[in-house]
Amino acid sequence: MKDTNTEFWDNFYLQKHITIEHGSSFAEYVKSEHTSNKQGYKIIDLGCGNCRDANYLSNDHNTVYAVDKSGSNDVANSDVIFFKEDVYDFLINCKDTDVDHVYMRWFLHALPYEKSREIFKLSASLLHKGGLISVEVRSKNDKNLTDKSIYDHADKSYKTTHKRWLYDRDLLENMASENNLTIVHFIETADLSVNKETETENPLLIRCIFSKK
Repeated sequence: MKDTNTEFWDNFYLQKHITIEHGSSFAEYVKSEHTSNKQGYKIIDLGCGNCRDANYLSNDHNTVYAVDKSGSNDVANSDVIFFKEDVYDFLINCKDTDVDHVYMRWFLHALPYEKSREIFKLSASLLHKGGLISVEVRSKNDKNLTDKSIYDHADKSYKTTHKRWLYDRDLLENMASENNLTIVHFIETADLSVNKETETENPLLIRCIFSKK
């Protein structure tokens, strides 16, 4: 039987109104600040959804391994290799330890904390020295979201249409120190992903870029 979150995302990506014409604002930021003029990069996009950002990040002839058990890729693009499988299973079986960049937009907060730490650890282990992990997640300080949510004391999740596990700077700093990473960019703000079609039109987000020591 599917868990609530898996069922939610399976249905979400069946909707045809979701745009894939251009990358998200986070993908635009990552490309502008961290992958521009660097052709031939190996990027892993975890929780890639409809491969919107995977296709955008591949535009400089980067190879993007896009992974999502609920996702799809309807764009013909030889630089994007799509894996319709569980992210943990993909990472545990991945033998490539020379990855340039692991990209996670709106992914970690969809997982229980214990699972997300395992996935983050596996991701860090695939990076070469100087490799990056880019994360965009929902913030614990988003009062608009937390006020609308039902908090589960057992698993520490916040539930609306589905469960989320929210983040703050301390939690991300701990994840960095546990995995031999340093934080090279951190911002927590609204106005990064405004969408009137979603339940939280203007979420408070955290963007965090980690570099392998």
